[in-house]
Amino acid sequence: MYKVVVSDLDGTLLDSNHALSQQTISTVHRIVKQGIRFIIATGRHYQDVKHIANNLGLDLFLITSNGARIHNKQGQTIFRQDIPEHIVQPLLEMAPTDTQLNIYKEDQWLISKPNQALLEFNKSSGFNYSITNLFTTDHNNVAKVFFVGKHETLLALENKINHLFGDSVNAAFSLPDCLEVMAKEVNKGQALQQVLKIKGFTLEQTVAFGDGMNDYEMLSQVGMPVVMANAHDRLRQSLARYENTLSSDEHGVAQKLEEIFPA
Repeated sequence: MYKVVVSDLDGTLLDSNHALSQQTISTVHRIVKQGIRFIIATGRHYQDVKHIANNLGLDLFLITSNGARIHNKQGQTIFRQDIPEHIVQPLLEMAPTDTQLNIYKEDQWLISKPNQALLEFNKSSGFNYSITNLFTTDHNNVAKVFFVGKHETLLALENKINHLFGDSVNAAFSLPDCLEVMAKEVNKGQALQQVLKIKGFTLEQTVAFGDGMNDYEMLSQVGMPVVMANAHDRLRQSLARYENTLSSDEHGVAQKLEEIFPA
């Protein structure tokens, strides 16, 4: 029945060390050999994710920046949607002073101040940020703005963003300490629909794995939504239906795939 699998990365396909386990790699390779299509859908930058796909050893469609970019198996950009340029500056100005500012541009990750913890996410790919004044840099080709800080602070910021710019942007938590903002039409679910249309499959034929609120649109539309044991409670409460699997550290994606697609 199911022909397609789409998975988030951090907290889902990757363990807490931001690495792929051998069990995960072996299981994904096995189902692909059985004819199942595998897609990655993540908030990470394409320049980072393409190295993870290489480590997985497969040529894949990559949905990155939460759907602001889609690349095909040949690495060609087949979809892009930027935040309206005039909104970027007001978004940055809304952030409390104890919140770290980040921008994903076409080939760059720009950051307001150093953050070694964020670099840990990208240690396998080597994709690094550039420290710059985000208020004076140009704001064209911005796929995503994201804020890192205390969850309570970011909740208040999320409410403020939705109140002022809810008609123009989509704000979602990828992690409790990371609030991400994209153009209004951008989300993983919308991007997945585009990929499935190209490949000739349906949402009903798709299994999706996720753990954060930036996975909500994707999980809410597919035939089998699977939520990780380490997922945020807000995601579970938002979904009308879902299945559970083990945590990312317990190879939850591989475990569920072995159940759905037995050898």
